Amino acid sequence: MHTAVLEPGATDRIFFEAPSQPGDYEYICSFPGHSALMRGILRVLPRE
Repeated sequence: MHTAVLEPGATDRIFFEAPSQPGDYEYICSFPGHSALMRGILRVLPRE
């Protein structure tokens, strides 16, 4: 899944189904050279 390459200030959206198991899931930017700084964690919490 990916967006187009965006110019500064532009936006895009991605819709996806989150994992069903609670936990922390790492994600990165897969554009060459970007993964060192463009990364994060998707935190899935248990349903209440």
